Amino acid sequence: MSSSTPPIPHILLLGATGYLGGSILSSLLPNIITFPPNYTIAALVRSPEKAKWPESHNIRPILGSLDDAVLIEEEASKADILINTADSDHLPSARAAVAGLIQRFQETQKKPLYLHTSGTGILISPTTVPGTAEPRIWSDADAASLAAISPTYLHRESDLFLLLPAHASSIHITIVAPSAIHGMGTGPAGFANRLSVQIPWLISNALKLGKMHMVGRGENWNCQVHVADLVGFYGRLLEMYISGSESISELPTGYVF
Repeated sequence: MSSSTPPIPHILLLGATGYLGGSILSSLLPNIITFPPNYTIAALVRSPEKAKWPESHNIRPILGSLDDAVLIEEEASKADILINTADSDHLPSARAAVAGLIQRFQETQKKPLYLHTSGTGILISPTTVPGTAEPRIWSDADAASLAAISPTYLHRESDLFLLLPAHASSIHITIVAPSAIHGMGTGPAGFANRLSVQIPWLISNALKLGKMHMVGRGENWNCQVHVADLVGFYGRLLEMYISGSESISELPTGYVF
C-alpha cells in the first residue's frame, strides 16, 4: 500500500530491558529523536511496570514478549530500523521481524535496516578440545568461510534464516556478532539489566568454589568488548543508515565482528 505522505521514520527495539539493549536505549536512541527527520521510537517490554520509563522518555512501550509473533510483525511493519538485542536464538521472533520489515519496504520502497545481535559463539567448534588453542583468525571480510560454518553451531539457525538471499532485496540486514561483553551497562536503573552475562557468571562460580580454574593446558583465549564500545558501534551503523544513500551503500551486510 502506498501513501502520498511519507511516514515518520520509526525505530523498533527488541531487548530494551537487557544489558546491551538497555544501554543502547538510554545512551543512544533518545539522542536520535533530536536528529532530522525526528525518528520515533518504540520498545518491547513485558509488563506495565517496565513501560513507565519509556513512556516518561517519549518512547512508546509495546507490551508483549518475543513469543508474540503477530505483535512483532505488526510493529516491525511500522519500523524503518529494527534493533534486536533480545535473544539471538529466538527464530520465531526473527521470522516475524522480517515479515514485518518486508511489509515496510513494500509501503515505503526503501529498505529498512535490521540490526540483529548474534555472537562469536558461531565460531565455536564442538570438536575443539577444551583448553587448547584455536590457531585460526576469523575475519568478517571472509564471507566464504563464514558461509561454510556448520548450521548446527550456536546462533546459526536464526542467522541463516536472516541471511537468506530472498531477504536482501527488501531489507538491509547486518548481524553484529560481538565476543564476550564486559563493563557496567548504562540502562536505566530498575528498568534494564546493567550486568553482563559471562563475567558475573565466572566470578560467581569462582567465589562458590573458592578458586579459579584452568581448563586443560590453558592455551585457549577469548576476546572481550566493552559495552560502551559496542553501543558506539551500533551508533555508527545507525548514523550511516540515517545519513543517506551514500552512507547506506557502505553499510556492512551479513556478519560483522
